[in-house]
Amino acid sequence: MLTNCTVILYDCVNDDIVFANLSNIVLDSQISEFSNLNLQTKLGKQGMNKMKEICQHKREFLKNIDDSEKRNFVISGDFDIDDELFGGNFGVSFLGVSVSFTECGNVHYELFKAYTSRKGNQRLEIFNQKNGDRWSYNHLLKRWIGKGALSLSSLEKQVISLSITGQTAKQISEKLGRPEVTIKKAKSRVMQAVNASSMTEAILLLSNYKFR
Repeated sequence: MLTNCTVILYDCVNDDIVFANLSNIVLDSQISEFSNLNLQTKLGKQGMNKMKEICQHKREFLKNIDDSEKRNFVISGDFDIDDELFGGNFGVSFLGVSVSFTECGNVHYELFKAYTSRKGNQRLEIFNQKNGDRWSYNHLLKRWIGKGALSLSSLEKQVISLSITGQTAKQISEKLGRPEVTIKKAKSRVMQAVNASSMTEAILLLSNYKFR
């Protein structure tokens, strides 16, 4: 199923979108009915405030990170936008990579890949794409909490590789000679490991782990 994916270059210093480009990518069948909307025009004031908040959280996290290591950290998550025109909420999933820093080491430009998805749960994670260490943001405690490095089994890695090619659980089951229920459980563990709501989103996140 085709859905719209917006690439956004966000100016964290001036809190503004300076570039956005819409393109099509292939996602699974569980994408929201709003997937064909132009996310750039749908963000609105509420969405812009969310983007600002996300960048502020990442900027706060990177304060204690050496400047030479800051480019290794990727932020991901989702948030909701109230949409009166369409009578409800829709979710926005995103993946952000810092592409430029100020002289004092703060993030200047953050490059986001964002797309409409099912209603989000306000999750926010940062991971080190070099070694796999991860942190999640606790909104109640208002701080980042370490989760440790990502660890996947040999079967889970095989499932990821075959899922990237678009193969279903049944096709992977036949190829690996394993029960289909085992493949589905492996997919579930992979999604849980990276806090993703779909296998497509999990693959998107995992593609940024250089250590894999």
